[in-house]
Amino acid sequence: MLVERDMPLTVMNVMTIVRVDCRCEQAQTDASSWRQKYEAAVSAAESEEADEVSSKRKKHMMTARMTEYETQLASAVAKTAALEKIRTQLQLDVESLVMQLDKVDIHCIRHV
Repeated sequence: MLVERDMPLTVMNVMTIVRVDCRCEQAQTDASSWRQKYEAAVSAAESEEADEVSSKRKKHMMTARMTEYETQLASAVAKTAALEKIRTQLQLDVESLVMQLDKVDIHCIRHV
């Protein structure tokens, strides 16, 4: 702090200067502390926001995967149903062929 040169330095003036200096130092310490708290809060908020964005991205990816899996499952169910229909038809054909073979067998036995 600047002291006017005309004024004699008295004990009171020196004490006032010392008190002002102490208050300035305390104000600087407080400002530094508040700045650190603010920066920590901003950092935490940014980290939380990044986590939230990451969480939303993961949820979106999982939803997309679920949709893809549901589509694949529906396709597999449709293919299974088609294969079951073919299997049933083949089973009927085999039964028909067995019956025809039995008839041929019976016919051959009678004519032998």
